[in-house]
Amino acid sequence: MTSRKQPGAWKLWRTLTLCGALLLSAYATSNESSDPEEDLSGGLSIVAIWAALQSQTPAASVEFTLAPDPIPYGNGPDFCPIASEDDWGQFITLSETGGVGVDFADTFLVQYFRADGQLDGSFDVPLVSFLDNCDSPENNRLAPNGSLCGEICHRDSTAGRARVDYTFTGTDDSGNPVNVTGSSQMLPFEPPP
Repeated sequence: MTSRKQPGAWKLWRTLTLCGALLLSAYATSNESSDPEEDLSGGLSIVAIWAALQSQTPAASVEFTLAPDPIPYGNGPDFCPIASEDDWGQFITLSETGGVGVDFADTFLVQYFRADGQLDGSFDVPLVSFLDNCDSPENNRLAPNGSLCGEICHRDSTAGRARVDYTFTGTDDSGNPVNVTGSSQMLPFEPPP
């Protein structure tokens, strides 16, 4: 089970470091002369310390993998038990490599595009109905250095879809927004020789 104590420990360390920096800066400023320019330089050092602390906040790094890519026509039953021979099937993996966990939204966006680039359909897919957790017990939680994976099947109801786009959104343990996108070509039907 993933421990959620790391973000709190990081915030505590960051807060203690900031408080220590502020105390040192206040001490240095109180020992200086009453020249306003010197007081201003003490205030600027606080701003510099704060900026340095903010720039060192760890952020998640999520890799998005699709297989097969492009998606061959008719492979749906290889991926989804309820798929027909007219479906496209694909395996999706989200892997965190930065050591920071991610809580994804409850749904992800699937968009279909025709060969001319026109949008042909857009759906919000429940994350828990799609992704199996490779490493984590919570369906919308991507553990630090963990993976989420799942199979998805597409039905071409208009016989003209050429591309599928995926968008996953969430927030990492440091409070940073996470937006992961991927795209795959959907190969057209080719009759057997």
